[in-house]
Amino acid sequence: MKIVLIGGSSPSTPTLIDWLAAYRPLPPLEIILLSRSETSLEPVARAARLLVGDRPISISVIPTTDYRWAESLDNADIIVLQLRIGGYEARQQDESFPLEVGICGDQELGPGGLANAWRSWPVVKSYITEAAARAPQSLFLVLSSPVGLLVRLGLLSAPHLNIVGICELPWSTMLQICCGNGISYSDISFSYVGLHHFGWFYHFESQSRDFVKEYQISGGAIPEFPSAALVQRFSAIPTRYARLHCDPVAAIAMQKLDLGKRVRYLTGHRQNALQVFSRGDINEIKTVLKQRAAPWYSEAIGPLVAAVAGAKVMQPFFLSRPNQAIVEELHEDDIVELAHYITDSTIRVQPIRKPIPDKVLNAIQSFVQAERLAADAVWSTDPSILRLALRAHPWTKSKEEFHPTLAEMITKA
Repeated sequence: MKIVLIGGSSPSTPTLIDWLAAYRPLPPLEIILLSRSETSLEPVARAARLLVGDRPISISVIPTTDYRWAESLDNADIIVLQLRIGGYEARQQDESFPLEVGICGDQELGPGGLANAWRSWPVVKSYITEAAARAPQSLFLVLSSPVGLLVRLGLLSAPHLNIVGICELPWSTMLQICCGNGISYSDISFSYVGLHHFGWFYHFESQSRDFVKEYQISGGAIPEFPSAALVQRFSAIPTRYARLHCDPVAAIAMQKLDLGKRVRYLTGHRQNALQVFSRGDINEIKTVLKQRAAPWYSEAIGPLVAAVAGAKVMQPFFLSRPNQAIVEELHEDDIVELAHYITDSTIRVQPIRKPIPDKVLNAIQSFVQAERLAADAVWSTDPSILRLALRAHPWTKSKEEFHPTLAEMITKA
């Protein structure tokens, strides 16, 4: 199996390699790390090779400064997009400028996510175009933010390529609920619908226990979120980033308090990790990897690779993909996050068997309406369509006086 990691110089990449090396059984893997950062590629590759040991996994590196980089995509089985255009500095900008006008800052949702897409799409498009030509049969996984918007844009560019977004957060949420209540995942029946970082469990039961009803009384197992009032309001249990939409005042206050801390930590961690990767032994490498958790690998990407390779993996995978009439109230090409299972290397969506609560559906519809316009704006680089997207977005539609400022910040990203 051939896997290409676009943005393979990330200091978290060896975490995926470590997970795959420990998994049994797994077929021989050819993993190519593709990145613009030549100075980071070699240390990351050294760490990865040490972690592989004698397992049948080959690691190679290709800098995109090499004019032959596109050849690395030839006949790939899985391509993972995990690059961050603009680095941590751009992330800080995406998460800070909306705060100046009283809007949550986020690299995925809201104006920050739109700025991220505006900046990232020209680069991402080149990778998707080459993937469609060189590996049309591949599974193209989008891990880079903003996931839903990049999936939509990617499918506009390459409609026949199997492009899906992936997120570990709904699965992590399920595990938290199960762990907090002393129950096994295998005993759970659930229904889920959402967008990337804006998901809802509107049915979550174990034998005689209905956790949506329980949480409407007592709140969730996750400290401080979700509250009982929020679960009552939506008749569903949200994933944690829903607080940006449901409780923006508290979220903005927390973001202002923490402004810049996350990026400073990540910058420092990257520098330290690359130094250890360059000279450290396997124990030192594993120690530095533990300093920053990367659950998107251990709870999503790694298990998905194993399942596609033919292993029996029982967990659900939460993928962002075209709706295709699964949620009747949404357009067929709207990008929606749904639960999927992989059996015999085939990905199958979990059907919608229970009615989606009205307030959940209305909230999702308001976001996808804005995302349609946002994709058109990014695709065309048309500021007038960008302003329409800002008028449609639930976070910005009531702040029209700030639309010119926001549009300028987005287009300068």
